Amino acid sequence: GTQVPAGHIGSCQACTGNLTDNDSDPSTRCTACPAGTSVPLNHFGPCELCRPGTVDLDFDAATSCVDCVPGTFALQGSTGPCVACAPGTSDLDANPSTHCTACEAGTYAAAGSSGPCTACSGAQTDDDSDPSTSCVTCVAGTQVPSNHIGPCQICSGNDTDADSNPATPCVTCTAGSSTPSTHVGVCEACAGNSTDDDGNPSTACVSCGPGSSAPGSHIGACVAAGSGGCTGNSTDADGNSATACVVCGAGTMVPTNHSGPCLPCPAGTSDQDSNSATACVACGSGTFAPSGATGSCSSMQCAAGT
Repeated sequence: GTQVPAGHIGSCQACTGNLTDNDSDPSTRCTACPAGTSVPLNHFGPCELCRPGTVDLDFDAATSCVDCVPGTFALQGSTGPCVACAPGTSDLDANPSTHCTACEAGTYAAAGSSGPCTACSGAQTDDDSDPSTSCVTCVAGTQVPSNHIGPCQICSGNDTDADSNPATPCVTCTAGSSTPSTHVGVCEACAGNSTDDDGNPSTACVSCGPGSSAPGSHIGACVAAGSGGCTGNSTDADGNSATACVVCGAGTMVPTNHSGPCLPCPAGTSDQDSNSATACVACGSGTFAPSGATGSCSSMQCAAGT
């Protein structure tokens, strides 16, 4: 730990500062330790490289190597500041003596990160598959890809974001309904006097006009009275296609085109078969029938003397 003075005159000279007695031989000069090392204890022995995970921060071997913090790393013999983990990498084991590890797609890490990479979750996605960039939050009307990798997927066609939550899948609307124009919100059922005339939920429901009615399933074209709408012994009594057909009872007959109120059989006629879909039958001589009569006219003969 000392050296012989020049000319061998005077006291032994201690190795100080960044100097060490590298070969344990006082007859040789003290050796200066370079940057990236530190002087051994008592300045006796070889210069000591800064361990992995430490650095010679001030480029001065006379001072101790400095420990790096998690989120950084340093190789053996490093000088200057510890190296921060780059964006998209993380110090997974919080050990600055090991290299930073690249994060996978679907995760994110800022510069100097330590611990697990942050996963894109909920309504977020790694839209560019690059863990060095932040996760992107999808908006209403879209859905997140199943693995949170790739662009937000737009609800289109007959799909809608029913709950306004991009973290849940788009919902497919079915025939008899229509998809909201913004593709945000629940499927809108065709109701009242409206129908899904083309069976395509991506188009709007169609409103049926007077004299026509929507099919019971609200799927298909509006049906005009008398052409497959109200049929048999039923009629569109109020001219409102949004209301149900009315069944005409015995003693009445269905009006022409099945449009309008049920018609009572006129006096002198009878609904002989109790079927309003057939015409009332005129009674013969010697019989009578009040308005709305049913049954055979023969059962309604005029009494003797009348």
